[in-house]
Amino acid sequence: MSDFERLHPMMIIQRSFQLMRSFSFVLFILLGTFWNNWTRLLLGVVVLYVVCGLLAGYEWFFFKYLIATDRLIITKGWLAKKQIEVPYQRIQTIHRQTLFFLKPFKISSLIIETAGAGGGNETLLAVKERVYLQLQQHRQAKQVGAKAKLVTEVEPQYQITAAAIWEFTFTDGGIFAMLFAALTLIDQVKTYLPNGLLDHEWKNVLNYGITAILCLLGIFMVLLMTVTLLKNLLRYYHFEVWREGENLIVRRGFFNRDTLTVPLHRIQALQFRQTLLRRLLHLTSVELILAAGKNTGEDEGINDDTFYLLPIIADQRVFPLLQQLMPEWKLVSPRLIDLKPANRLYFLRFPGLFCGALIIIGAWINIYLAIGAVGLTALVLGYLWWAAGYQQAGKINSKLLTYRTVQAANIVTLITPTNKIQQTSIHTGYWLYSTGIGHFSLEIKAGQSARKVKLKYLDLTSCHYLAQLSRIKSTI
Repeated sequence: MSDFERLHPMMIIQRSFQLMRSFSFVLFILLGTFWNNWTRLLLGVVVLYVVCGLLAGYEWFFFKYLIATDRLIITKGWLAKKQIEVPYQRIQTIHRQTLFFLKPFKISSLIIETAGAGGGNETLLAVKERVYLQLQQHRQAKQVGAKAKLVTEVEPQYQITAAAIWEFTFTDGGIFAMLFAALTLIDQVKTYLPNGLLDHEWKNVLNYGITAILCLLGIFMVLLMTVTLLKNLLRYYHFEVWREGENLIVRRGFFNRDTLTVPLHRIQALQFRQTLLRRLLHLTSVELILAAGKNTGEDEGINDDTFYLLPIIADQRVFPLLQQLMPEWKLVSPRLIDLKPANRLYFLRFPGLFCGALIIIGAWINIYLAIGAVGLTALVLGYLWWAAGYQQAGKINSKLLTYRTVQAANIVTLITPTNKIQQTSIHTGYWLYSTGIGHFSLEIKAGQSARKVKLKYLDLTSCHYLAQLSRIKSTI
């Protein structure tokens, strides 16, 4: 290819909608100003879209790219013209996104992630599929120092079915987060309604008795489940994973079909996440914890630090499938280490004192508050007692360590190579030291920050042994 090319003209439509979303505050201003005049409101929206279209057209006309033999060259702008050169050996990954209305035309957006701490991503917003294949061809040729070969699709090694998305939705704790968010939203909306309106309606519902209340709660929960299910169907529709060279390829999405390329060297750890229901059903979700990379800020499911590799999978399939995808890690079931934890009562000391104070204060104010405080105390102490029993560590091989803790209501197992551990620390106090007890923690890189794992109230010999294991050098 010897001449500069422009992006596909469909870029103007796609970019116009992106700009409309960026100027969403203008839409709210128009809605607040002309809410009682639909003609002016519609005219304002049309004018805004025309302005966005003109800006997108300007970007399209002055944006050109050239796929040279050794680099990608991009020029953009008119008054402030800018030329960017990206050598193929500096390209780490190429992420591909395909909107549903562009799929028949085989047009995708490419997000090109380059090496370097301060280097930003470059985007080709609407290009033909051959451009993606050519860039992958040149990138792989430069990386392996061999002749370029045609990039072809391979058979996915993991696919999620519609039934599995149902399982993922109804065994996930996210529905309770949505319930809390919905109740918070209702409380916020209440301030904008006429005084006493909700109270009046609630009294009307109470007049119909407990049956009406249960029916309303049932309808509300069904709506929440439906919204959650639709969200997961749109995000994980035809979710596919396979290995390609030194990368893991993840493809998913319904309206916006994403193809994500994850270099193995960016993987800092694997994280298994189980809710209580998933543990009973022997199901697991597997996440990747990554070093800093792609983060467009436009997709909440793609972050710098964590996203799903296997959204839902049976326990017995986890390690065999991961071994196929990542044979370098030599993944097998871990050998657990006897950590010699302290008595679980250590976990209950300070929360127990705090809850005891709540009970005393509640009894002094009102007997019903005291009863509520007793119930809360039983719930908190029961949870801490249960969580303390799941704290564990283990070895998979000389290069892989695993740590299990409880986060909220999730049982989380982290598997990380020793060379990805940023630091370890042992913390104890005067009284704990005298009894031979301490806390062990480690940090791994997650995006631009660090992810900490902490094992509490262990025998100090176990803490020092874990620290020694973490210092073993590995080459994964």
